[in-house]
Amino acid sequence: MIMLKAIMWDMDGTLIDSEYLWEQALIELSENKGKRITSDHLRQTRGGNVNFSFDVISRYIGLDPETIDRQQWREELYAQVIALMNEHLEIRPGVTELLKDLRSAGIPMALVTNTERAVATTAMQILGDEYFDFVICGDEVESPKPAPDIYLKAAELLGFAVEECLIFEDSFTGMTAAIESGAHVIGLPEHCDDPLPQGVYPMRELCGSISFESVDAALVQQWFARISLNSVL
Repeated sequence: MIMLKAIMWDMDGTLIDSEYLWEQALIELSENKGKRITSDHLRQTRGGNVNFSFDVISRYIGLDPETIDRQQWREELYAQVIALMNEHLEIRPGVTELLKDLRSAGIPMALVTNTERAVATTAMQILGDEYFDFVICGDEVESPKPAPDIYLKAAELLGFAVEECLIFEDSFTGMTAAIESGAHVIGLPEHCDDPLPQGVYPMRELCGSISFESVDAALVQQWFARISLNSVL
């Protein structure tokens, strides 16, 4: 049986309740550029990087994605996201207690996010960077999620084979990157009928919800043992 050696965490939507802040900022950006983005188009941006979001918005409002001033868009978006985070960002229930327990249990951890470092730093100040051995951001790899590169880099930094690692992810984009890396993956999509990539283990099947309340290090290790055993059978 494979033993759990390390955990890699997605950030937005997994550890912190930030997705709605990003969506609010994207709505304001689209309005400033000429047309309010729809909920369907917003859904397309979840879990992706900012360049993909800019592609979605620019096409929707009738602009050529190749000609927009991406640096200006990025500065406007990041300023709004950081302001919203400083005022409204909340850590998901049970997360702080679980991270403390995992740290006490001596399990190495990495934070792996598509969010660029400029914004992730603000979130980390609220979440607490003392729990993580490494933080890898989307602008620090050539191909961010849904490519597996960012998780492969995290496993390398942690010093373990990727199949000895457990990943928690909430978006389809992130879960795709995680499962393609070769790691064991627990998915916690917002809705129970949201699709999961093949091979992702739904958190709802493990504990009946996607809440980390009442989850501790021992339970996470039990989950990993169960998932890794099922992957062998």
